[in-house]
Amino acid sequence: MSRTLVALACLSFFACPETPGVDGGTGGGNGGTGGGTATGGGSTAAPTVETWCGTQTASSCTAGTTCAYFETQLGCENVTGRNAEFGSFCDAQRNAVNDGRSSFSAAAAQSCLDNLGTCGSLACPAAFTGLVGVDVGCYSSDECDPALFCELGARCPGRCVPRRGEGQRGNNARECEPGLYGRLGTLDGGGAALLCTQQAAVGEPCSGYQSCLEPFVCNPNSNTCVPLLAEGNACGATDGGIAAYQVCALPLWCQPRFDGGVATCAPLATRGEPCGTCQQDLRCVRGTCESLGQSGEGCSVDRDCLWPLYCKASGQVPLGPGTCATRGDAGAACTTDQSCAPGLSCVMRGLNANVCAVVDGGTTLGCRDTTP
Repeated sequence: MSRTLVALACLSFFACPETPGVDGGTGGGNGGTGGGTATGGGSTAAPTVETWCGTQTASSCTAGTTCAYFETQLGCENVTGRNAEFGSFCDAQRNAVNDGRSSFSAAAAQSCLDNLGTCGSLACPAAFTGLVGVDVGCYSSDECDPALFCELGARCPGRCVPRRGEGQRGNNARECEPGLYGRLGTLDGGGAALLCTQQAAVGEPCSGYQSCLEPFVCNPNSNTCVPLLAEGNACGATDGGIAAYQVCALPLWCQPRFDGGVATCAPLATRGEPCGTCQQDLRCVRGTCESLGQSGEGCSVDRDCLWPLYCKASGQVPLGPGTCATRGDAGAACTTDQSCAPGLSCVMRGLNANVCAVVDGGTTLGCRDTTP
């Protein structure tokens, strides 16, 4: 069993929500990865754990285009390629099933496929159920029994531990017992930490992401729990900002107004329209949604570029405006992991010499099983 620690932006756009970017200036912003996309109808053959990842991806990109999350099927495949670089969420779940850490329900998977054409969420969490018990190794909370979560820390693999009760430390709703979420609070001995706190019911006051009982969300304009907002409803915060979580009913997103009014729920912006939030295979360039960058074109972040290109910074700072460039092969000089070809990391070889190389293990923020 091999293991790797990796910096995970998001395991997959199929499974975890991420706020699409907004205009970042001359090369700014990106199409982002939304709160999940929708797919078109069911499959003719019942899915198996071995066919599920390919089936889900193909269906997702077909309907993702139909539902206007993406401009083109090819664009969707490009986005999935970049996200898979961080360790495909679906592939990790398949490995967990094959290793006996999780179970797969073909019936639940098929039901998800049959309903994905509604242009709602693309995630299919009911297809997998964690089987790992207390104090047994894990790579993610999805592998743990539903009453447990995977406590990683600096370890890989981590350990499945009981979900936290009210008042105990918990970073998010998955680490807390059902009906609780992680909210910044004060410890008994002083100091601040995220503590498991009761989620609010519909109509009650709330304070941000996960602070409401599902399926409700915290409306940043009224700070009360509401159903997901319909098209045209105000969704901006009272300070003029936009929530960093999904508050509009998919396939809508909270879009800024360009007449000075409050942000409202609206479809993703298409090519040539003001941004706002663009379709996921477009980026925001000088206030307008445009194609992802080719080699040599300007960019602000890696997702401004077609995969597997990356945004090579023009100055000394590794992150900043630059141009889309080809990633380095093994032995090439590098500044970040993203400047190396997929499968390679930027490794220090001397005080001022970093090169692209294969690394077994790692150091940073996430943990995944790399068994084929």
